[in-house]
Formats: sequence, structure tokens, C-alpha cells
Amino acid sequence: MSRKINGFASFLTQPLNVYNFEIRIKSISDKVDENVLMVVKSTSIPAEKMRKMTQTYQGETISYMAKPDASGEWTFTLPEGDRAQVKKELDRLKHRCYNQDTGMLTPQPWYNVEVYQKDLQDNIVLGVVLHGAWLVGRNSQNLDTADVTKSYEWTYTFQYQWLKDIDFDAKGTPNPFGE
Repeated sequence: MSRKINGFASFLTQPLNVYNFEIRIKSISDKVDENVLMVVKSTSIPAEKMRKMTQTYQGETISYMAKPDASGEWTFTLPEGDRAQVKKELDRLKHRCYNQDTGMLTPQPWYNVEVYQKDLQDNIVLGVVLHGAWLVGRNSQNLDTADVTKSYEWTYTFQYQWLKDIDFDAKGTPNPFGE
């Protein structure tokens, strides 16, 4: 096997999978408390798409790129524990800025949410940071007596202002694009 083929095969034999990822919500994970750590069942790595501007000139349509849509929504699904710890912790995050009894909104700092993808050896390979995020809320939970084995799973949504893609070198050092 040539050195080129050997090098190429090393990339193909270690593909990324969608199973191994990590989420950090700075407002929650600043304190390292085992009771607060949450296991996210599923989510997505948000994408940023460039806008397309079109002009018509002498009957011809010309398209060119413009700045991307900066903001968006990000959702994640996570299982609930027996004592509703997940809901309580995320409700605490929401109630820092919103009081359900009075309806008052309190200015609060936005959060940064980090979503990282890991390789098969648990090395972080790529990631995205959602800047200026705030908790929109959770989806409703259907209750059903037909299946006693089905557990609670919450789906929460954050709104974010802009995102930043980050890649990592072989040593796991972050290399933000454009820096």
C-alpha cells in the first residue's frame, strides 16, 4: 500500500458518528455538580447559510452571496429523571428572567451554548458556539396509560443571535475559523 493510500485510508476508517457529542450550556455547567449534568438524547449542529441576493440586468438574473442569516433556533431532546431534575433545572434558568406570577421580564445576560462533535476516541473534532442564546421553552409532554415503559423526554428550544464554527487540531486545541 502506498503512503498516499495509507494516509487516505486512515481518514476513511475513522468516520465521525452522530452518537458521540457533547453540549455545554454555560449558565448551567459553570458549577460542576453531578446533580446538574444532563444527558442529551438528540440534537443538531446548527448550520449557517449564506443569503442569496438577486438582481436583474438587461433581462438576465444575476445572483451573488450576501451575509448569512445570523440568528436561529436550536432544539435538543433529553430524558427526564424520576424526580424531574431536568425540568426543574431548566425552569430555574427560564425563571431568572421571567416571573410567571407577575408576568415581569427581568433583563438577564444571554448565554453561550456549545455543541461539540467527538471522534471514536472521545477527542473533540469540531464544534459550534451559539452566542446570545436564551431559553424559549419546552414542548408539551404527552401522557398515555397505554405504555408503562415509556419515559419522559423533554424537547427544549433556545433562540440564538449568531453562531461561530470551531474546528480542532489533532491535539484538541480549538482553531476558530477566521482567527
